[in-house]
Amino acid sequence: MSVAAYVWAAGQLVWTYYGLANNHVYPFPSLADALFLAYPMPAAVALFSFRRPGGTTRVGLARTVLDAAVISGAVLVVSWYTALGPALSAEGDLLTRLATIGYPVVDVVITSLVLVLGMRRQPGERLPWLCFGGGLLVLTVTDSTYVRLTFDGVTGVTGSPSPWAGSAPSS
Repeated sequence: MSVAAYVWAAGQLVWTYYGLANNHVYPFPSLADALFLAYPMPAAVALFSFRRPGGTTRVGLARTVLDAAVISGAVLVVSWYTALGPALSAEGDLLTRLATIGYPVVDVVITSLVLVLGMRRQPGERLPWLCFGGGLLVLTVTDSTYVRLTFDGVTGVTGSPSPWAGSAPSS
């Protein structure tokens, strides 16, 4: 998980540099976006490294697969109406469109993994899972909020406690 945090922090460092060096004009896509979109790979490895309950039967496996399908479908529907749908309709060159679509897709994957893998945690494993999984869920929610606000034209509110504070949507 620390590798995922370092990759994300490196993306934030590059993004902050762009903001300070370019008077808060950020290139898109950029190295920062590549790093932000790369953090889920080590995060997924960390999530799968948690001990899983043993003795899985065919019925238990079928139940897990069905639960995963329901959870992933629900997360996909929520993402479609908040960030993924607008991202798919975005315009631009191929690299810009892929980066734009990448953020909501990463959020769907990480949210689904956290919920699916966390649903069968044993009592002694719930606190570490809550810390790791909860942190990743907060990151995906804030990321989706940022993407949605960007599509709605709300910009320049980075660092404010409320995403709508001090800025009106641009026309």
